[in-house]
Amino acid sequence: MVALQARPAYIYDATLDDWVPMSGVVDTGQAYTFSAHQTFNGGVGATSTLDLKTGGTTRMSIDSSGRVTLPYQPGFLASITSNYAIAANGAVVTFNNVTSDSRSFNTGSHYNTSTYSFTAPVAGKYLFTHNSNVYSSTGVTFMPGIRINGSAVIYGTRFATNISGDNNASMSVIVNLAANDYVQPYLFVSSIMTLSGGSTTWNSFSGVLLS
Repeated sequence: MVALQARPAYIYDATLDDWVPMSGVVDTGQAYTFSAHQTFNGGVGATSTLDLKTGGTTRMSIDSSGRVTLPYQPGFLASITSNYAIAANGAVVTFNNVTSDSRSFNTGSHYNTSTYSFTAPVAGKYLFTHNSNVYSSTGVTFMPGIRINGSAVIYGTRFATNISGDNNASMSVIVNLAANDYVQPYLFVSSIMTLSGGSTTWNSFSGVLLS
């Protein structure tokens, strides 16, 4: 058996219509190997996908149309398993399920279904959404929001009506978090109300790392 020989690696640059060397990269005949902080210049062919890996696992892919996927990007979508009564003046909402339907997920397991909190694994900008559907027989005033580190609350739109029945409001916000900051869903209500449980169709709390 002939041992594989390290040799310069090349990638096709569609702009130059030529093969160009990849800086700091060695092709062993099986895969391209990058050292820390090394880069390459070049393009991806019309039918190719560029995969960036760490530890042998693809962490980012760019297809020939420029679409980027990040399969390990921290994020989640949670729901409530059963109807839930929330106390007057507000409280943290018990979003306790991340497997209720095919839309639910908890990439990286950073959302805790026991404490109803998402803990930021790294510092960055995060997008959160909170959707609440409440039932009241006498009318309702409520505001969905998020609570950061157990104190600061950011509220969304205030919803108020004198009509009984199901009522829905939602909020979304991008916040800057430090590593280990945690975020919980919070709901202000004017009186005791019931949130509809089940799938993410009725009530949901979600978040994702943007950058």
